Amino acid sequence: MGEQRRDYKVPALEKGLDILELLAAAQEPMSLTSMGQALGRGSSELFRMVGYLVERGYIARDASGMYRLSLKLYELAHRQSPIEQLIKAAESPMRKLAAQVRESCHLSMLLDGELMVVYQQKSPENYRFSVEVGARHDLLGSVSGRIVLAHLPRREREELLRRNDTYNSLSQPERLKLVGRLEEAALLGFSYMQSETYVAVEEVAVLVGHPQIGVVGAICIPKLLRTTDTTSYMALLAPLQECARSISQAAGLSYE
Repeated sequence: MGEQRRDYKVPALEKGLDILELLAAAQEPMSLTSMGQALGRGSSELFRMVGYLVERGYIARDASGMYRLSLKLYELAHRQSPIEQLIKAAESPMRKLAAQVRESCHLSMLLDGELMVVYQQKSPENYRFSVEVGARHDLLGSVSGRIVLAHLPRREREELLRRNDTYNSLSQPERLKLVGRLEEAALLGFSYMQSETYVAVEEVAVLVGHPQIGVVGAICIPKLLRTTDTTSYMALLAPLQECARSISQAAGLSYE
């Protein structure tokens, strides 16, 4: 990957992206001089690029000569539904995953405090587990919901739990135990359980998306237990994680 980046390096574009990323991370507007210092470049080197980004509307300059990001990047990002973009990014990796592990898999997204199945890739086997696209599930009733909760910022997780009927029905010791399991899932990077609804089904899920920007979901394999099975769900974990990584990268999201 490093060699490929060097082969296709575009200095002017790299400079422009460095400026945008710097301003996106800044807590307050920056001067041309402070941008140059932060990027290790001279002010004169950045002058034309900053001016062009202002002209195109990506950067705004206030009366004191300080620069900040405009809302143009936000506007561009919201011209397409993030769910639609993630589904498009998921189609090929999930098709590959289902063919590789011979199990169905589905992608769920966090919406209004619930988890909704937005895409499914069916197993090529004659007998398979299928989940209806559009189905909504309680966050605590599935491995997908639990892995999503495990990776949310603490304040957001606490708010969702506060509004969750299942959580509110638990005793205080049970709540503490549940939170401990969520912390463990975040540490391990996956969530697993035997299905609480169906016999002979076990589920494993990993995170997809980026919780910090509100695009968060999970990809899950509900594994049908067969009499001929000789491997555990752990054999599914590496292909599942690779699939999630491919989806996030194809969608332009940082995997970590």
